[in-house]
Amino acid sequence: MSRELPFSEFHARSAFSFLRGASDPEVLMERAAQIGLGTIAITDHEGFYGSARAYHEARKRGLRAITGATLEIDGAHIPVICATRQGYQTLSRHLTNRHLKEIVSHGALNQGDLIALTGDREGPVIRHLLRDDREAALLAARALIHTFGHRNLYVEILRHGLRDDAKLNRQLVDLARHLRLPLLASNAPLYAARENRLLADAFTCLRHHTSLDAAGLLLEPNGERHLKSPRQMTALFADLREALENTLELSERIDFTLENLGYEFPSLPDENGKMMNLSEQTEYLKRQCELGVVEKYREVTQDIRDKIAKEIDLIGRLELSGYFLIVQDIVKFARSQGILCQGRATTPLRPPLRKRSKPNARKSSKARWPTSSRHPIRVSWP
Repeated sequence: MSRELPFSEFHARSAFSFLRGASDPEVLMERAAQIGLGTIAITDHEGFYGSARAYHEARKRGLRAITGATLEIDGAHIPVICATRQGYQTLSRHLTNRHLKEIVSHGALNQGDLIALTGDREGPVIRHLLRDDREAALLAARALIHTFGHRNLYVEILRHGLRDDAKLNRQLVDLARHLRLPLLASNAPLYAARENRLLADAFTCLRHHTSLDAAGLLLEPNGERHLKSPRQMTALFADLREALENTLELSERIDFTLENLGYEFPSLPDENGKMMNLSEQTEYLKRQCELGVVEKYREVTQDIRDKIAKEIDLIGRLELSGYFLIVQDIVKFARSQGILCQGRATTPLRPPLRKRSKPNARKSSKARWPTSSRHPIRVSWP
């Protein structure tokens, strides 16, 4: 019996990939620990939605949760992994721009900070191979190389026990050899354990607005899209050891998790449009509080002033002034648009508040958020 080879999963989706993934991030991490996975990447659809919860649960269980997202480009799904902190910042900005329907620049995507996979059957390469269009698959792979860089693209190999797996994988191996790209074994899990397959099927029906009886080929043919252990993957890829070994190489290459986030709040402008540094933001926050406290309290006692000064001092030392100013900006905008909004506070001060008259009739206000749609990257796949 061959020895167990190292394996890390780099293409898992959680329930935050709405109507695609069927397991919460915590459940995925729990299952990963049970089956002996040391590293797992959450690549939710068009965002980092499940990454924070996956990271916190992984840390409790001694696992390493890698951050990524699945980009949808012209209908094709491309898993992208953050290899560095700069990569996380780049992909964060990129995702924000896509949701804001802005034109997205590609230059920063191919600097080595982001790693892309060719994806599963919804990816830009395999979808052409399913139609026996090898030329289009080659062009799609070249487009990925152009977008992310040659060293930053892996050809994803899947074995889900489907009739055409062998044919597709032979073509993918040939493609990887032709373009000198590394292979990467994956099970592209949509749920933690096999028994979660029924829930995944129900989500598929909801996504396509159909019923289980009428879904037909829209459903996965079997229940293989679950997390698999290194032992199971070793058995599946015994003849393609390099695809497993490359998961270890990729894991060692990635030096970023959310532990290395080092988040800094954006610089904010003052009344004259000048960008403020941290100390200036704290001073500005102090002035805003001095104005606001007069409006809030009938009588501003020395005790109130002392408590505010203590809070401002703590906020400044923790470098959180930018956060409070951002929240203030959001609340101001919401109120100006008639959107129900309430800021949260820490320990409240207790002096008597001004009495507010009750309105004669309760007005119903609906939050009107601007609708967002994903703006495709300006890359045309064949």
